[in-house]
Amino acid sequence: MKNFLAEEAGLLRRYLVAVFIIFCLISTSHFVKELSIQQQVGAAPAIDMSGRQRMLSQRIQLYAARFGADRPDANSFRKPFADALDLFEQSHVSLTRDTDGTRKNLSPALDQLYFGETPDRSSLDDKVQTFISASRAVLVADELDRQVALNNLLVLDNEGLLTDLNLAVGLFVAQAEALQTRSVIISRVGYGL
Repeated sequence: MKNFLAEEAGLLRRYLVAVFIIFCLISTSHFVKELSIQQQVGAAPAIDMSGRQRMLSQRIQLYAARFGADRPDANSFRKPFADALDLFEQSHVSLTRDTDGTRKNLSPALDQLYFGETPDRSSLDDKVQTFISASRAVLVADELDRQVALNNLLVLDNEGLLTDLNLAVGLFVAQAEALQTRSVIISRVGYGL
């Protein structure tokens, strides 16, 4: 009878250990899925904002050209031009900086695009800052200097700003797709457990 009770106690102990292991695996799977979902939720606004950057760069140039043109309604483009420029700058800061002003922890490819410089290529951050400065120069220039400031702004597009903004959108999308793939793998592994 003692042998039977000892076997029962050993069986109960193994059963409890097995239940504890299953609980730990399920809990770990749940928390990893939650983390993955939170990362995916953060990716959508970055994609939207980077796409908005691309669109706003073109809109800013359009408004700048209309504002700088010798036409009677040129001043009517000042406010939409300034608003688009402010939104462009806010979006850039949101994409590249944390709330304390430090650089965001971006993927290596995005970090290289935004902040990496080579002898033959400026960083996207530098290009955006130069574009913002040149755009603001058009806004504040008097009528005589406005055409020079506008020409300086239009030359900047030839330096690849739109191409780099488009590349940033693609990199943000690729990053989101990688997060989604990782989430699917985690779900399948969790289901397999």
